[in-house]
Amino acid sequence: MSKARSQSQPRSVATLDMHDHAALSDLVRFGALTSEQLERRFAPLAHRTITTRLNRLKAAGLLQQHFRVLPDQTRIHIPTSLTARAVGLHLSGSPTTERLLKHTLTCVSVADWLLENHRGAHFRTEKELMGRHEPMARRGHDTSHRPDGLLILPGGRRIAIEVELNAKTHAEYGKISRWFASRSDIDEVRWYVRQHYLLHTIPQVLEAYWLTEDIGVHVLLLPEWLQVWP
Repeated sequence: MSKARSQSQPRSVATLDMHDHAALSDLVRFGALTSEQLERRFAPLAHRTITTRLNRLKAAGLLQQHFRVLPDQTRIHIPTSLTARAVGLHLSGSPTTERLLKHTLTCVSVADWLLENHRGAHFRTEKELMGRHEPMARRGHDTSHRPDGLLILPGGRRIAIEVELNAKTHAEYGKISRWFASRSDIDEVRWYVRQHYLLHTIPQVLEAYWLTEDIGVHVLLLPEWLQVWP
């Protein structure tokens, strides 16, 4: 390894295998994972092996437990300043408030569920969509909104994902919907909601703004069994 390369990456990166890299990459991409979500990314390794690996990653400074504990005592892990460098991602930051943390963890649950049901698909997180090389963030584009994620199906269809834990005003839904209508690189929008009344409210807003023919929108209830943090 060249001197320049050894200075640009943490020394511990040499000890990462494919399981470590995949788990830490998702930790950086989302910004936070629960212990259960993180351990799931090491499957099908044995639980004892996973515990050993997590302890090794913590000791290497690539993983830390979040100081903020949710009311249900869920353990949260966040990346450190070294994690993104170790996996070669130019992303940074973690949820800074309990509300953002709950939303992030729910988005992880939704992403995992969608990928289980769409084999071969890829999920781009909100953090990735905010990256400087992402088309949605390029100069000259409207950057007033970002979806919570983008599900890209094997055939190339791009589905924007919105996870709605707290209802917005009609004006806010109208503004978001106009943003989606202006995007030629999004084929469909799926709103996953907790409140039943939003199944009707969001489509009504679209009709009021004459946007029903511009974008394909589906408003769906989050499955009751899916882990969410309201």
